[in-house]
Amino acid sequence: MKKLTRLLTVTMVALLMMTVAVKAQKINVMINGVTQNYDTPPVTIDGRTLAPVRAIFEELGATVRWDEATKTVFAYKENKVITIPIDSKMATIQDENSQKEIELDVPAQLVNSSTYVPVRFVGEALGADVSWDGKSNTVVINYDIQREYERIDYTDGSYYEGDVVDGALDGYGVLYYSSGSMYEGYWKNDTMNGEGTYTWSDGSYYIGTWKDGDFLVGVMTNADGTTVNYDYSSFDDYTNEITDTTDLSNYQLAETYIDMLKPLVEHMTNYGITIPQESEVVMKEYAEGFFGSNRKELEAIAIDAPQGQLAKNITNYTGTIINEKHRVTTDDITEIVLEDGVIVTVAIVHYGDYIDELTSYVLEETVYVDRFNYMIFFVGQNDVVQGSEVAFTGVPIGVTTVEVGYETQPIYVVIAGDFYNRNYLEELFTEQEGDGKISDETQKLLDQVEEKMNRDYKIQD
Repeated sequence: MKKLTRLLTVTMVALLMMTVAVKAQKINVMINGVTQNYDTPPVTIDGRTLAPVRAIFEELGATVRWDEATKTVFAYKENKVITIPIDSKMATIQDENSQKEIELDVPAQLVNSSTYVPVRFVGEALGADVSWDGKSNTVVINYDIQREYERIDYTDGSYYEGDVVDGALDGYGVLYYSSGSMYEGYWKNDTMNGEGTYTWSDGSYYIGTWKDGDFLVGVMTNADGTTVNYDYSSFDDYTNEITDTTDLSNYQLAETYIDMLKPLVEHMTNYGITIPQESEVVMKEYAEGFFGSNRKELEAIAIDAPQGQLAKNITNYTGTIINEKHRVTTDDITEIVLEDGVIVTVAIVHYGDYIDELTSYVLEETVYVDRFNYMIFFVGQNDVVQGSEVAFTGVPIGVTTVEVGYETQPIYVVIAGDFYNRNYLEELFTEQEGDGKISDETQKLLDQVEEKMNRDYKIQD
C-alpha cells in the first residue's frame, strides 16, 4: 500500500511538472509596447526564447534574405549586416567600419519547418533594449524608431527620406520613385551602395548588396514568384579582371554601353533625360537582348506597347520591355559614332497620323489614327532609312518634345534592343504560323474584308 501511495505521488508530481512545462512554453514577445502575433509562436529552447526569423527582424525594421544553398539568414538594416547560419552558435555583425563574431547561447534552427532565431541576440544586434518579464512570460523589446531624416523632393514627383551628407544621398534612406518603385537601403554619394532592397511597381524585388548602383550579391524575386540569384562579387574593380565570365561579360557589356548612352541621351533630348535606375537594371539583366547577339530574345518577355498608358505616365513603364509592332514610320534617322567605334542609331519615328483605310472600309466610316512619336536609341546598325516602316523592342526611359509642323508634340524616348524594317501590309496578308496557317487575328480581319466585298460587289464563286 505504501508502494502504491508513493507511486501515485510520483506520478502526480510528474504530471504537475509537465503541466508547468507546457505553460512555460507560452511565450510572448512585446515590441515597443505591442504584443506580437506571429503565425508560428515563439518557443523556448535551452532556456532561451526563439521567434520566427522574418517576423522578428521585419518588426524591428530590418530586411531579411534567406540563402537556401548555405542555409543562412542575412538581415540588413541601415549599414549593418547580420549573418546567422542555421545550427551554428556563431553569428556575424558587420557594418562599414567593423566586423565581429558573436557566440550565441542557442543556435538559430528549424522548428516545424520554420526558421527560428534567438530573440535577445536579434534585438540587441539591432540596437534595441531586451528584457524578460517573468510574471507574464514576455520578452520585452524597446527600441528608438524616431530618427531625424532629411527629405528631398524631385521635379518628377519622386522623393527621398534619409541621411544626406553635403547635399548627396549618403547613409541610410528610402527613395520613392514616381513610377511606384522604391529603394530602401544604404547610399554613398547619391548611389546605391551596401545592403538594400529595390521593389518594382509590379511587385518584383531585389534584396542584397549593391555596388555603385548595380547588383553585387543578392536575390531577385519576380512578380510571378520565381527567383534569380546574382553574384558579381568575382569582379575586381581594381584590376578589371573577371574571374567568372558566364554572366559578368554580359553585365559588363551592358554597363559599358549604358555609360556611353547616358551623355548622348542627355544631349539629344530637350529636357536632358537621364536613364532611370530601373531601366538600367532591365538592360543589364537582358544585356544580350539589348547589346549582344540575341536581340530577338526580348520579344518573348516584352508586352505590347501600351501607347495610351505611356502617354498618361511613362514612368510606370521605365522598368518594362515593350514591343511596338504597329505601323510605325521613320521620319528621321542618323548614325553616331562614339568612342571605340561604337555606332548608335538614333531615329525619330511615329505611329498613326493617317486614315486606316482597311479598317475604315470594314466599318464603313473614316477611322483616323492619332499620331504617337518615339525617339529610338539603338546600339548598332540596320537597313532602316527615312520612310521605312519599322518595329522595335526596348525599354522606355522618358518623354521629351518634338516639333511636328508648327506644333510641339510629346515624343517618348526608348532604348531599343531590336529595331528593324517591316512591311505591315505584306505581313498582314502573308503572316504564317509554325503549322503554315494564317493566325486567328489575321484570318478574322480577312474574313471581314471578304464578307464586305461579297456584300458590296456581289462576288460569287
